[in-house]
This record gives sequence, C-alpha cells and structure tokens, in this order.
Amino acid sequence: TLRWAIPYSLVSMARDAVFVFVLSFYFLYLYKAIDLPLTFIIPLFILVKIFDLIKEPFIGMVMDRYCASYQSNKFRISVLLGGIFNALSVVLMFNVPQALDMPYQFIFSTVAFLIWTISFSFIDLSTWSLTATFDTDHKTREIISSLARSAALIGFCLTLISTSIFFTQNSI
Repeated sequence: TLRWAIPYSLVSMARDAVFVFVLSFYFLYLYKAIDLPLTFIIPLFILVKIFDLIKEPFIGMVMDRYCASYQSNKFRISVLLGGIFNALSVVLMFNVPQALDMPYQFIFSTVAFLIWTISFSFIDLSTWSLTATFDTDHKTREIISSLARSAALIGFCLTLISTSIFFTQNSI
C-alpha cells in the first residue's frame, strides 16, 4: 500500500501545484501584460470554476464512452490526450494577441481559459479515478485517497503562498 500511496500523493501534490501556478500567472498575465480590468478577470475565474463543477460529470462520461473502447487503459489515453491539449492550451492562454480590440481579447482569453480547464479535467479526473485500481479493500483506497488529497492541498497551499510572496516582493 505504501508503495502506491507515496507516488500517488506526490503526483497529487504536483498536479495541484501546477494548477495554482498556471492560474496565478494567468491572472497576472491578463491583469498586467494584457491590461484587462479586474472587473472582468475576477468574474471570469469565478464563472469558469462554476463551469468546472458542471462539466466534470460530462468529462467523466466522455472518458467512459470513448476512452474505454481502446485496448489500453482508458486513464492512460485520457491523461495523454489531456496532457497534450493542456500544453497546447497553456501556449494559447499566454499568447493573447494584443492587436485585438478589447472585446475580442475578452473572448480570446475566456475561450483559452475554458480550453485549459477542460483539458486539465481529463488529467485531473483520470488521476483521481486511479484510486479504484489500488486494492479491493475500500479501507486501503480511502487511506490512499486521503493521503493524496492532503498532499494535493499542501501543493495547492505552498504554490499559492510562494506565488503570493513572489508577486508582492517583486511588485509586478
């Protein structure tokens, strides 16, 4: 059990750390580099998070329906495709054309952010779904899940604190 719990917890920590890291820098990019108003950025982040709650079951259904038809593990396929699309969407997110008028910058940044959250969900859901494969004993799965969730929270908090310190000390 420990053989799987430690790597799984480290993956959870890294995944949430990367999530917060990208979100923090995207917020900074939209505010400082693109000069979008906070009255747009903050509601955008909130609405995308609400959309995140709604889309998760649909992403799960897509994974079950299409990824299960492959001979290999459906989680591998969704992590691979989610990772590729996630990398491409990060490039898209940080390349908002400044030559666009303000309304088109709003649309471009919103669509890029939505694509990133959707592609990240394929990675996120797949890694959390792996707990079902660890053992037949539900207690083992619960322990591994709680360790991984705690590690993910640590990764989230450490990245949030470190980016906050970086932003305030460098007065970006």
